[in-house]
Amino acid sequence: KLNGKNKCHHKRGRYNFPNLNDGTCSTPERGLQHIECYCEDDDERPRHDGTAPIEWNIDGDSIIYQATLIETSTKAEFNLVTGTGDAPLVIFFEEGKMTVDNRQGGVLKNQVIVANHTSITKKHRFECRIFYVEAGYEIRINGAKVLVYPYNQPKTGIIKGKALGGLKIRQHRTDKIVEEPLDFTDE
Repeated sequence: KLNGKNKCHHKRGRYNFPNLNDGTCSTPERGLQHIECYCEDDDERPRHDGTAPIEWNIDGDSIIYQATLIETSTKAEFNLVTGTGDAPLVIFFEEGKMTVDNRQGGVLKNQVIVANHTSITKKHRFECRIFYVEAGYEIRINGAKVLVYPYNQPKTGIIKGKALGGLKIRQHRTDKIVEEPLDFTDE
């Protein structure tokens, strides 16, 4: 099931990313390529329990992951990390809100933006999408634009996404924005 909705009725394969609002994988998304969907065996896939850090390589124009806050967490942390170890985007998730900052040389720079969002809970899975935009990082929760965190050259040097604890990561991926029209021929 996706977000408590009905399971998708298709075999495992390449589909559009699950739409958390209607619980399907059929909603097309502008600018995103098809991705691997695991809805068929969603309950059998290994789960990250949120107590240990998890990281993955970033090689696209957007970062997308599904997560829930662990019950014992008061504040969960997600970072985009460069090769030097700096984190131009640090997101702290708390029940009903998130705080965004950046870290240089191991120190938070206190350029803080706080946004309230009711979908960030300890009971329900939420989806976080981060897009590199000209002004910085556009952050969407369950498809809704929450904020743009201002940062010069947001894409420069980003190599990893890291959840440092407090978040149970369910799925994650990166996407490249498609610049040319899609070809729907059967060739």
